[in-house]
Amino acid sequence: MTAAALILTEPLVDRRKEQAYAVLTAPLLLATADGALDPFSRTRLSHYCSSCAVFNDFSDAEIHQMIDDVVDRIRENGARHSFVKARRSMASSLREDSLSFAIRLTLVDDNTEAQRAGMIADMAKLLRISADRLSMLRDMSRILQAGPV
Repeated sequence: MTAAALILTEPLVDRRKEQAYAVLTAPLLLATADGALDPFSRTRLSHYCSSCAVFNDFSDAEIHQMIDDVVDRIRENGARHSFVKARRSMASSLREDSLSFAIRLTLVDDNTEAQRAGMIADMAKLLRISADRLSMLRDMSRILQAGPV
């Protein structure tokens, strides 16, 4: 790649990476609400990323590093600041992906799902996702979580 081409594509790569960080913030806020991110949730979240176009240009190792970076950002800046920043920088077309990842992570454990329902509803409001749309995202997430029949 020529130097000129590299200069022209660099802002695009930075923008995509910042979008990826933003998408990861909501699910990681839920996953780390009780402390550290467990390896199972980390692996599941990295698999979910394969269904979201913003992650297409990143390797598995880069996605794992982004997950670690977002967890560090949440610890350093706090949950509220991290979520507000993610919401502001996230393309509206990615907001449902982010919330869907969060919902799917909570579906692994019935207790966690019940405990996090209020947090998910609050996130949906802040992301300007209607209650009807949230209900549909929950239903779709349950179907995806169940896997093939």
